[in-house]
Amino acid sequence: MSTQDIEQLNLHNRNLSAVTNSIFEILTDELGNSVKDAIPYNQLEFKLIQDTKTDYYKGIKILLDDGYYSLLDDKGSGIKSLIIIELFKLYCKRYHKHSSCLIVEEPEVFLHPQARSVLSKKIDQFLDGNNNQTIITTHSEQFLSNFDIKQLTFITKKK
Repeated sequence: MSTQDIEQLNLHNRNLSAVTNSIFEILTDELGNSVKDAIPYNQLEFKLIQDTKTDYYKGIKILLDDGYYSLLDDKGSGIKSLIIIELFKLYCKRYHKHSSCLIVEEPEVFLHPQARSVLSKKIDQFLDGNNNQTIITTHSEQFLSNFDIKQLTFITKKK
């Protein structure tokens, strides 16, 4: 590959990044604002990783610089859970005005205690207004401390 080819590819990649950033600018800002109190990060962005011709949305990936710039897929389970929950909340806020149900298995796993508390508050905000509901499995009493006891239904398994 010649130097000119490499320069041309770099130019097209920069142009594609600029278009992708402009399309996802509002979502990136909203998502960034909603997770910044739980995940200290330098940069959050959506990128088109592969050329999927007509299905461009399938090639969109989330990249996060939390000291190490990489795909969300390469981050820990706790960070992934937090970002996915926040994306679901943003989707419901924007496109699903009726009642929504969020089902999460042990969302507190692999999160720092402060991040657990923030995530718990964010799920509580999702429940605000009594339109939405959530089903959570957890082993953490601390995770449930932000919820009003009247909102909770406990299910336990007896021998």
